[in-house]
Amino acid sequence: MSEMSLEKSKNAYFFAVTGCGNISGVALTVPAKILAKKGATLNFAEKIIMVENYVAMYKMNERNSEKYQIATDNIPALVQKIVAKTQQPVGKVNEPLNISTAIGQKLIYARKDKGFNVSDSCTGCRTCEAVCPVSNIVMKNKKPSFKHNCEQCMACVQWCPKQAINYKNKTQSRGRYTNPSISLKELIDGNK
Repeated sequence: MSEMSLEKSKNAYFFAVTGCGNISGVALTVPAKILAKKGATLNFAEKIIMVENYVAMYKMNERNSEKYQIATDNIPALVQKIVAKTQQPVGKVNEPLNISTAIGQKLIYARKDKGFNVSDSCTGCRTCEAVCPVSNIVMKNKKPSFKHNCEQCMACVQWCPKQAINYKNKTQSRGRYTNPSISLKELIDGNK
């Protein structure tokens, strides 16, 4: 986004929507700042409370199915606001940086995968390799190997059919969550 040219579209309607488990942190202020530097305005900013699935930080919420349905039900109204070019500046939904957001950002922006480990239950099925959106995982000797370009999306942890991939000693006994509206095949095809 920071490389894009806005010379001919500075007055366009710009919007940003983020999904988050609870707190969006700076997910909406970053695009607003980038646009401002280019002389444009982020006209509409909104967050959608989604499923909390960052298993490296906390256990899966027992209400994830309910939260998913509520979020899904709220999307059409959000789309209508955008279609109507509603003005809702980022200040209306901006949240102060708190300690959990700061920790999460440090983990995400560090792009490190040193904490990932693979248990003996790994069958070498290659699911982790296929679901990684940044091609950070390659198979070596029928086991996942990490190339240190991780974005901490946890897709490898969530989709592993044997729960063989874990983060440090935190995720072994925590549940897993995958979006019920997206099949494994669709996710893999989307990564191609």
